[in-house]
Amino acid sequence: MYLEEYTVGLEWKTEPVTISREELLDFTMKYDPHPIHFDDEYAKNTRFKEIIAPGVLTYMAVWGPFMKLNPFGDELVAGKATKMEWLRPVYAGDSLTGRFWVSKTTETSATKGIVEIQIEIHNQEGQLVLTGYTEGVMNRKQ
Repeated sequence: MYLEEYTVGLEWKTEPVTISREELLDFTMKYDPHPIHFDDEYAKNTRFKEIIAPGVLTYMAVWGPFMKLNPFGDELVAGKATKMEWLRPVYAGDSLTGRFWVSKTTETSATKGIVEIQIEIHNQEGQLVLTGYTEGVMNRKQ
């Protein structure tokens, strides 16, 4: 999609994705080996009482299904920025659903612009676990 094809409020939703314990541990050991993410005994003595998913795993678990919806089409030049805020822990077995919507478009040149997409991720109980946004540099119609 060209920048001009995005309208504020354009929205996508993803199907639920379940975070398995195996996936959580695999991701943790590769990218975020803090004991809160893999050590059951350690986690018992924390406010969470059990291991929790790394925040980036929470984001990426829903980002993949979002990207399969092809929201940027062939006109994406590059990603520009991503911001995430974690609001609630995600545990093994939790099921996550994403809501994404266009909040802003900005023309930056005659050939490119930026689309800003807001992100909300909810767990199976409807609780908001992550908010954020991403920006993509998009081609403009010539």
